[in-house]
Parts: sequence; C-alpha cells; structure tokens
Amino acid sequence: MSVVVEPSTVVHTAQGALRGTTEGGVGVWRGIPYAEQPVGDRRFRAPAPPTPWSGVREALEHGPVPPQGRSFVGGGRDDPKIRDEACLTVTVWSPPRSAGSALPVMVWIPGGAFVYGAGQLQLYNGSRLAANGNVVVVNVTYRLGVFGGFELGGLGAGFDDNLALRDQIAALRWVADNIAAFGGDPQRVTVFGESAGATSVLALLASPAADGLFARAIAQSPALPLIADRETRARRAHEFLELLGVGPAELAALPQRALRR
Repeated sequence: MSVVVEPSTVVHTAQGALRGTTEGGVGVWRGIPYAEQPVGDRRFRAPAPPTPWSGVREALEHGPVPPQGRSFVGGGRDDPKIRDEACLTVTVWSPPRSAGSALPVMVWIPGGAFVYGAGQLQLYNGSRLAANGNVVVVNVTYRLGVFGGFELGGLGAGFDDNLALRDQIAALRWVADNIAAFGGDPQRVTVFGESAGATSVLALLASPAADGLFARAIAQSPALPLIADRETRARRAHEFLELLGVGPAELAALPQRALRR
C-alpha cells in the first residue's frame, strides 16, 4: 500500500527556503521570484538569475501584475502592490502524492495579446488542475507591452530584445532547477498556453535556448498574427520613441506611467 504524502508548506529551493500554505489539501506558493526583478537599470535587460535569500521567505501572496492598461487589471489605482515592473514571479500548486514519487509538471503561459494579463489572475487558479489531474502546476508571469515585446536590442548597450520570451525561458530554467522540491518531475514538464500564451509555446518550441527545458507542449488557439519580424518590431520601437519625444537613454529612465499610456 502506497503512503500518501501531504505537501509540506516549507520547501527548499536553490535560492532559499519558501513558506507557502495548503488550500483544499493542495500546497500553494505564491509570488516566487524566478529571476532578478527588471527594475532600475535592468528595465530592458534580459532576466538574470534570482538573488538568494537567507531564512524562510513567505510565499503567501501574489506579486504584482505587469504594467498594463488600468482597465485590464487592478482598476484605476497606481499601486505597486497591484501593478509593477517587479513582476517576474511564478505560482506553484502541488497536490498530495505517493511517498517517493514525483508528479508530472504543467507550466502555464497566460495569454492577453502580450499587452495584458498575468499568471496570478484568479481565472488561472491552478488548484483544481493540480488536484484533479495529479500534477504540479506552475503559472508564469512575464513582461508585457513595451517592457516585454519591443525590439530594443538595436538601441545600444542596456537594451535586450525578445524580453517576454526570455522571461518565459528563465521561468522554465527555474522549474528545471527547483520543481523537485515541490514534488514535481523536471523530466516530465509540459508547457501550455492560450492565445498569446500559445504563440509563446510555439516560439519556445523553436528556440534553442529552451531546448531540454520541457518534454511536451500544448498550444491552445495560437494568435500567429501577433508575431512580427525583427524589422517591423524595430520600426515600431523607433516610432514609439518619436511619439514619446525621447531617446534611448531617456527611455530607460521614464516613469512607468509614461510607458504604458
């Protein structure tokens, strides 16, 4: 007879210990940083590995959603606890499992035309999928809009391109390094998404940087028109600079509100 192991609320990752909670018998850890937060001089840079911490970090509350239109998430308030550039986090749900076993992992890439949405929205609560599917669920939040989708690499030092995709790859690397601590099997990772998330899945399938980070993929209603070639993206970036009336150096220092107006 197999012994069922309830998920421990304290797990030990490569960066440090995390304390989550259980809801309906499913362990959940919220607001876990999978990369260094893209703030300050890291605003338009590729994600870097997260900084380790000492002690036990609380993982009970979601981090902020990415900057986006007020009508999409968070209403009219400019509250950094609701909407902020420091948004590179994942949420993990883990159900009870047999002792000594590791569960398949499903990594959710949310959609939203690359301009709105977030992995921590209640719409994407992964607890039922984890419990009914007997899988570990990971929801990813990544940069959107000008912060994640513009072709800025040609503007000079301090700018990288394909930031949304780079964020997603960083999240998958975090999963590969840490999901065993949550009872997941890093060799059985399925990445799945809808709309812009599905478009991201197709891009991940084509990206050498994502090779080996997942075993299966599900693309639900990919929005292929959302993919623009590099020249088109670069032209749009320069048009955006002209609209704002600033150069590359000023762009990196502009207030968040000016970049999502």
